[in-house]
Amino acid sequence: MFRKILITAVAIISIIILNPAVVVRASEVTPEATYLISVYNTSLKIAPNDTFVIEGRTQTYTVVEKVSVTVYLQVWNGTQWKDIKSWSSVKDNDNLAYINVNIGGMPKGHYYRTRSVHSATLNNYTETLSSYSGSCFY
Repeated sequence: MFRKILITAVAIISIIILNPAVVVRASEVTPEATYLISVYNTSLKIAPNDTFVIEGRTQTYTVVEKVSVTVYLQVWNGTQWKDIKSWSSVKDNDNLAYINVNIGGMPKGHYYRTRSVHSATLNNYTETLSSYSGSCFY
């Protein structure tokens, strides 16, 4: 019984990892053991007018010396995800860095997602985390 469950779990994980068509919507990760960053997430949505709506957010528990988010739009080239565009927001003495951009004119027939790098610095300590959106076929 255990072996059957293990084989099924491995098969499901393999499908999710190897298939960019598996859609996991906007990710929000809040791990239990962060010192500075309380919320970090990224999302990619395709609006009815064929505009990509891209967001990234880094929020800290309290005001920090520097908080930032960099969002990368990625395209699946058949073997790996490639960064094709990026946006950054860096704030000093704040607790929130946020990006919200709308872009059009992207080539159709590809899978896209966002990858974000979130960072916060206080008293010479820097915490850096990453998040990913689900993939969208456009």
